[in-house]
Amino acid sequence: MRTTGKSRSRGRDTRKTSPNFIINDFRLFVRAKLDSISGYAQIDTGAVSTMIASSVADPFKKIGASTLRGAFGELRTELVAVGCVKLLGSTFRNIRARVQPDEHAGFTKLPFKAIMTAGVDLLFASERILRLDFRRSSAFYVSDSAEKPSAHWENSVPFHFMTPYRLVVLRSEMGNTELGSTLFDTGAGFSVLNSDRFDELAPHLKKEESIETTDPTGGKAKIPVFRHDGFQIGGVQFGTVRFLVIDLASVEKVLHGKVDFILGLDTMLDHTWTINLSLQKLWWW
Repeated sequence: MRTTGKSRSRGRDTRKTSPNFIINDFRLFVRAKLDSISGYAQIDTGAVSTMIASSVADPFKKIGASTLRGAFGELRTELVAVGCVKLLGSTFRNIRARVQPDEHAGFTKLPFKAIMTAGVDLLFASERILRLDFRRSSAFYVSDSAEKPSAHWENSVPFHFMTPYRLVVLRSEMGNTELGSTLFDTGAGFSVLNSDRFDELAPHLKKEESIETTDPTGGKAKIPVFRHDGFQIGGVQFGTVRFLVIDLASVEKVLHGKVDFILGLDTMLDHTWTINLSLQKLWWW
């Protein structure tokens, strides 16, 4: 059981929070629309750029090409212009997006039509408040006027953006070991410890069964899984965390910054997370 400090006070949030997302194989999807094409978008706060599925890319104007780099490989992709994107109750206009093969995105075997991956260039395009409520299966933007101080704010931790991208980076700890550069990444199905931090933590970890994982380029690898029972976020006790151990040097090269730990979707489940972009604060309960 994960410990989260004080629980949220009931009845405080009066906005509509009916279920509006799907969790499939540790991935988060919401309804979306690309111009006139409807389907689902994966919400990926670890993706620096938005991507659309190759199966729906033909109607959009091609404006160039770029290289997509993942933890296990890289892929040359086209760039397209999308006139209008709708998701999370908001409309975004004149969006540049990469074209990603459906099989590399893991969309081909889904029981619904996935059309895109929404990255931080879209999700964090303006100074909004994004709430991911895994208890109610609901994701939405919150207005500043609707946010008032409450008990769960004691779980508030500051974050900064990993420039030049709007990736959310905060501090976490395993026991007495600080992981100063922790990436908040809903696109990572599992949390990840950078292998260069493994030796100092190894005496305090418990090994579990390895799993196979895939990056956005389609690269695959079998990765060891470990567990730590004293995980903290910004000094606040969280509880048990399971994670993969991966060499993140290639990811750090792409992001132009240090990444000690990736806080993945499996760790976020059963909690509510609020990202206030203007205050650069993240709180959870």
